[in-house]
Amino acid sequence: MTKLNHIAIATQDPDKTAEFFKNVFDLQEVGRVDSDSAVGYYLSDGNINLLQRGAKLKVVECCRPGWGV
Repeated sequence: MTKLNHIAIATQDPDKTAEFFKNVFDLQEVGRVDSDSAVGYYLSDGNINLLQRGAKLKVVECCRPGWGV
């Protein structure tokens, strides 16, 4: 029988989300993501692996001159 063993979650606050899963579900941090485009954590209980990450967003200018984010 096939079992669920990997879950990926997108989050706006990877640090807070990781702490929530560590505290509530007793998951352990087994790795980190820190690339040009994303930051996050790999968490596991030994059976289920959870990747939760957030995008590193760049500030870009809007379409009209003088507008900015």
